[in-house]
Amino acid sequence: MPDHSNTIKEISLSLSKQLEQIALNGTADSYSWEINCSLLENLGYHEICAHDSFNEMFTTLSSIKVPTLYWFEIKSDIKPRDVVRLIKKYDRNRKTLWRATPAINKVLNLDTNILYLGKSKNIKHRTLTHLGYFNSVDTAGLQLLHWGKEANLIVTLHVYSFLPEAEPLMLLLEKAMANRLKPLIGKHS
Repeated sequence: MPDHSNTIKEISLSLSKQLEQIALNGTADSYSWEINCSLLENLGYHEICAHDSFNEMFTTLSSIKVPTLYWFEIKSDIKPRDVVRLIKKYDRNRKTLWRATPAINKVLNLDTNILYLGKSKNIKHRTLTHLGYFNSVDTAGLQLLHWGKEANLIVTLHVYSFLPEAEPLMLLLEKAMANRLKPLIGKHS
């Protein structure tokens, strides 16, 4: 078997340089939008993007073509335990709705207001999935239209974009941020 020690060293050096650039310069850009789930309507994919309440957000998200870290922060006056209860209730009924939801952490941190944290190469598509406008049994999303609307949930979507060369580091950054923010939903082990 060939020795790949030097290859591993080269890759590690390249990744450490990229991480050092992020440490020195931060992210490429950052964005935040408040989403009032009671305004979500049972519309199609394209209609929700053009909706008066969400057009500016989706126009900006469409322009982001680089890796991102994002999270949904709970802003409304709802307890994390109640959010988990609503998601579990929705999840029990999802087999008829054909929409997958992320895993609920086995050990809940009920002191967090971070609902979910993730990474994406296509943040517009990922946001549409989380809002409940992408119908797939394979792609998990929060499906906020289908349970957050009735709870009058208000969340803030935070998006941090990175330079394209940061792509190999996104999983590492996602796990580190999840360990720090401790979201209610999603597995980051």
